[in-house]
Amino acid sequence: MYTLMNCLLRFFNVAFVVLVASAAAQAGDYYNGVGIDTYDPVSGLYYKAITTDTKKEGLLSSSSSQRITNINIFDPADGSSRALFSQNVTGRISNVCFESGFKDGSVLFNGDMQPYVAKNNQSLAKRDPKDKILVSVELPESNGTELFTADKRGKNVRRIATVPSGSSWHMDVRNSKLRVVNQVGQQFKLESFDW
Repeated sequence: MYTLMNCLLRFFNVAFVVLVASAAAQAGDYYNGVGIDTYDPVSGLYYKAITTDTKKEGLLSSSSSQRITNINIFDPADGSSRALFSQNVTGRISNVCFESGFKDGSVLFNGDMQPYVAKNNQSLAKRDPKDKILVSVELPESNGTELFTADKRGKNVRRIATVPSGSSWHMDVRNSKLRVVNQVGQQFKLESFDW
């Protein structure tokens, strides 16, 4: 009886861990781009994720998931709609970031991006939000991240940097720069790009 109870407890513990891990993975998809569904309060433009279904084949089971491969930009003023990229990206769009206002000496950004992406963003002189968006695309096979900029209407799309796997990037708001930080041993390599 004691052994049967131990087996049942272990089974339910494993089942619980699998359930929690599955829920965490789905929540991770939301924060990694599936949640792109927002209006820009400055321009009035609406940004919505364009997703592609992908299937994952496992040893015992298979599952499907969605990844963002493009972004639709809708202009309610004239009813026009366009995809940001002329062709869907092969990786996964993980973030869309744009300036949405100014408050208490800091530039505001859409959603919850500000604490993760925007640095050096205090005690600034008041200014209007930039007419730009920043898009990060995670490359397949964990080969890093590509950063793209465009105007808020989705024109003039330009790849500005590739961030190697293991490196980081952030926006230096005060100096209007995107910074890619790569540590090699005890040395840091810092690249700056106009934002």
